[in-house]
Amino acid sequence: MSANRDEVMAEIRALLVKNFSISEENITPDATLKSLDLDSIDFIDLISELERNRKLRFAPNDFAGVQTIDNVVSILSGEAAPGSFAPKDQH
Repeated sequence: MSANRDEVMAEIRALLVKNFSISEENITPDATLKSLDLDSIDFIDLISELERNRKLRFAPNDFAGVQTIDNVVSILSGEAAPGSFAPKDQH
């Protein structure tokens, strides 16, 4: 069963505040990874924490093309398929 959007957003917000010292008010659905100063290594760390919390494993391309916190929430809540944000021309 997938979590609802509010639960997922709260989980992501808590991880970003705790692990990356990002101010909670900056963590909005439309915040981009770049606007939060998250580089690719930080994003991998975030996904690793989500895997541990949820006892799940994600495929390397599940989060390809993700740009915003809302994109991550959509995948984790089951509203978007893993990999659905990847550029269509990639193989």
